[in-house]
Amino acid sequence: MNGTLLPVSPIGEEIFPNDRQGLAVTLHPGFYELPRSCYPYEKNGMSEARIPPGQGEYYVAGGFNGGKARDFLSMCRELAGAVKRDLDNGIIAVWHDESHINKYVIGRHPLVLGPEYLFPETLVFNRYHLMGLKHRVKILVKDKSLSKYGGHAWLRKQS
Repeated sequence: MNGTLLPVSPIGEEIFPNDRQGLAVTLHPGFYELPRSCYPYEKNGMSEARIPPGQGEYYVAGGFNGGKARDFLSMCRELAGAVKRDLDNGIIAVWHDESHINKYVIGRHPLVLGPEYLFPETLVFNRYHLMGLKHRVKILVKDKSLSKYGGHAWLRKQS
């Protein structure tokens, strides 16, 4: 769970994957209900995170994920290796760890949680259809650009 997340309603066992699923991932609210052609999958053919056209079922966010210990640790090891190989080749995937997670889940059938587990504090994605989910929000993603959190300048030590 990213440090910018704020649980705002009860979260129960629904977030725990079963043995067959192994992992739990969360749909990215910015791409919820959009067609695959809109997903910002890694396109660099040199990157370990590249997802060829036509692959991938959904786009998941990197902010809230987990799973059974063996499955989660296996994913962590594989992602660490893929990121290291990219770095060794001078590559950083377009969305960093999120790009690698999206590649990793292809064909694995994890538990997929809805965007109510990563609901943006401000609808910066102009995804107005998310408003229908507002009554079901479980976890709020705090907008760190807001002055009440210091703003981007403060985060970047520019003020």
